Amino acid sequence: MRIVGSDTKWLKLLAVSGALLTAMTVPTVALAKQASSAKCDRTCLYGYIDMYLDAVIRHDPGGLVVTSDVKFSENNKTLRLGEGGWKTITAINRGYTIRAADPSRGEVGYVGAVTTDGVGSMFALRLKVVDGKIAQVETILPGKSLPEEFLEATSKLKLSRQIFATPVKLPNSSVRERLVSISNSYYEGIEQEDSRPVPFSPKCHRIENGVALTNNPNYSYPYVAANGTKLPNFAELGCMDLANAGAFNADVISARRFPVVDEELGVTFAFTFYQSMSKAPCSHSKRYGDICPAAGPGKGRFTLVMVEVFKIDGGRIMAMESVWALQEPVWRSVWW
Repeated sequence: MRIVGSDTKWLKLLAVSGALLTAMTVPTVALAKQASSAKCDRTCLYGYIDMYLDAVIRHDPGGLVVTSDVKFSENNKTLRLGEGGWKTITAINRGYTIRAADPSRGEVGYVGAVTTDGVGSMFALRLKVVDGKIAQVETILPGKSLPEEFLEATSKLKLSRQIFATPVKLPNSSVRERLVSISNSYYEGIEQEDSRPVPFSPKCHRIENGVALTNNPNYSYPYVAANGTKLPNFAELGCMDLANAGAFNADVISARRFPVVDEELGVTFAFTFYQSMSKAPCSHSKRYGDICPAAGPGKGRFTLVMVEVFKIDGGRIMAMESVWALQEPVWRSVWW
């Protein structure tokens, strides 16, 4: 068969396309072989995170190695791979990255900042790898569900805190159980209305969806005292003082899971439903009386579909970072 000029152009395009496909496929296949032939270690699991994020930016999950029954959720809704944030995320802030690996269970977690629907948003991701294939994908992408101040703060983020990537010295036994217990004590302190037993470090600092909600005089929680007295700026307080202020005493934390426990870094990923004002229309504080949503008693009832990252060192909570999406009250997790 004779090839004319136009045919030559098409052959060149096909050759270029084939080279690009090979460049994307070879690392994916190599990663899958490594994971299936031996235990997928930290580097291997982090590779799956990178592979997933690269696929999201291309808006194409076709290159991922997944199980036939792979499960994917976004904000506690089961979707098909390629839906949700796959269609709307256009940029990833590679400088803002928190990762944790749990090789013994094939789990890996990620928190980062992205651009979706034209706004800045935090993005959380959990992958479970089984025999070299992605079996579970759990994501939280709040996007435009958040108030404007959170979107603006996220768009300005540059670097994540190094503390989450710093290895820690931990006891040789019962490390996983200890890390989970300390993380869970934070939620127990809120529900039991007594956070004094929670082992906060004096240096503990908490960031939620890109905004510091402790040690931050520039943020104000939307609460008022029922008796009209002036409340302190709760956001100025440290982790322990804020937890014990009583502003969250009406809240409940349900559907708690700790699927990613990184013993080397002292990091846990806790997935929960944070039920605001679930016990009562207002929280009751021994110090300040009833503390109500600024919009009025009972108006602040909603669910935060949340992942919270705890950094634990020396038996103390050193840092916390969370990503959550606002929803109407919901109690059932698609992952139970």
